[in-house]
Amino acid sequence: PEGVELSPEDIAAAFKRIDVSSAAGSFTGWTNGVIKSLVLSSHDSLREGLIAAFTGLTNCFCAGKASQHVAYMWAISRAVLLEKLPIGYRPLGIGEDWYRVMARAMAKYTAPDAGNYLLPLQLGTGVKGGVEIAARMARLTLRSGNERTPMALICIDQSNAFNTCRRDHILEGLKEGLPGLCRFFTLFHSFSSELRSGTGELLGYSQTGVHQGDPLGGTYHNMGFQPTLVELDERIRTLVKHASPTDREPPCAVFAIHDDSYVALPPRLANEGVRIINALFEERGIQLNVSKCKIISDQDI
Repeated sequence: PEGVELSPEDIAAAFKRIDVSSAAGSFTGWTNGVIKSLVLSSHDSLREGLIAAFTGLTNCFCAGKASQHVAYMWAISRAVLLEKLPIGYRPLGIGEDWYRVMARAMAKYTAPDAGNYLLPLQLGTGVKGGVEIAARMARLTLRSGNERTPMALICIDQSNAFNTCRRDHILEGLKEGLPGLCRFFTLFHSFSSELRSGTGELLGYSQTGVHQGDPLGGTYHNMGFQPTLVELDERIRTLVKHASPTDREPPCAVFAIHDDSYVALPPRLANEGVRIINALFEERGIQLNVSKCKIISDQDI
C-alpha cells in the first residue's frame, strides 16, 4: 500500500510541539532544543526551506524509498537505565530526535483513522480523553450493578507489552487498519536496531516490539493488539450469552487503554472469564503480569 503523505503544515506543527525539556536521543549531539531553535528561529525563507526539505525527507521515508542504511542510522537509540521498584532497573532506549519529530507528525496525522478503526474496544489511540473515558467506564461498570445484575471487572496487565509485541502482528494490523504506515514501519522495524551509550559505545540491540519512546509506539502496539481484543470480546459475549438462563442477556464489555485491558461481566462468570483470557493470551504469545491482574467485585467470586 502507498505510504501516507504529509504536508509542510503537518511538519511545522510537529516542530512546534517539540518538548525542549525531553531528553536527547542517540549520541549525535542533536537535542530537542537545538532542533526547535534551528528550525523555528530561522529567517522566514530559511525556515520554510528547512520545513519543506524535512517534509520531503519524511514522505520519502513514508513511501519506503529511503535506503536501509539511512533507516538503520536513524533507528539508533541511546540506552539509559531507569530505576523501577521493586525489580531494580529497567533499560530504556531514547530514539533519535529528528526521527521523533517525523514520527510525531505521522502519529498526529494518522490518529483519526487509527481511532476510527480501533473503537470501541481500544481507547488509547485517536480518542480524545481516552484515559478518562476508560476510567469512567470502569466506575460505571461497578456502580451500575445491583443485586439482580451485579457486575465484576477483570483488570488485565501485560508484561513488558511494548517491548515484546510481535512485529508480524503489528504489520498485519497496519495492513488492515492503517495501510499508509506499512512501509514506514517495515523500513524501521525489519532489523535489530542498536542501543548505544551517550558516548557512542554499543551496548546491545532492540530486536522485538516497538522502539521505546517512539511517538508511533502506542499506535503500533494497539494495531497489533486489536485482533486479540476483538477475539476476546467475541469469546466473552459468547460466554455471557450461553450462560444466561433467560432471553435477556446480562451486560458485558471489553475495553482497553493500550496494554491495560478490562473485561466487565457478571461475577458468577468471572472465573470462566479468567480462563478465557489466559487461553487467548497464551495462543497469541502475550505474557501476562499475573501479580498486577485482578478481579474487582462486591460479590463473592
